[in-house]
Amino acid sequence: MTLAVTDNQYLEKFIKSLRFYCAYQERTLMEVHEKLNSFKLSEKHIERIIKQLVEEDYLNEERYAKNFVVSKLHQKKWGKRKIIHALHLKQIPEIYIEMGLNEIDDDEYIKVIRDLIKKKRKESKEPDNFKFQYKIYSYLISKGFESDMVWRVINYNH
Repeated sequence: MTLAVTDNQYLEKFIKSLRFYCAYQERTLMEVHEKLNSFKLSEKHIERIIKQLVEEDYLNEERYAKNFVVSKLHQKKWGKRKIIHALHLKQIPEIYIEMGLNEIDDDEYIKVIRDLIKKKRKESKEPDNFKFQYKIYSYLISKGFESDMVWRVINYNH
């Protein structure tokens, strides 16, 4: 059953609640829409609230994408492919995904790959360099790094 929200003060309570929700951490349009759906609001009211949150800059998918890309690269050490996939799952528009990826400096990206290789090298007990290269290649691919980039960095390091 959908709530019949006619009182602007009542609707303003939802808006205020969602301002805190969005201010606490960056949110996607999909997350906010799901949150509002959980309150059983009509689609008309959901659209009104989302529109207001966007106008007030509480909800900004470009900013979300840029923050997501940088944080996943630095904190989780994810490659571009894994980041893109995760943003697609969050229904972030392609234009914002591209803008987010543009925040990655190429030298910094390569440094993350090199650091992961060094870390794995220290942890590895594999004496065969070829087997180690295959293992590190597989590991980096699973982290979302591009195949050609991984081989270039692996071959440059040796």
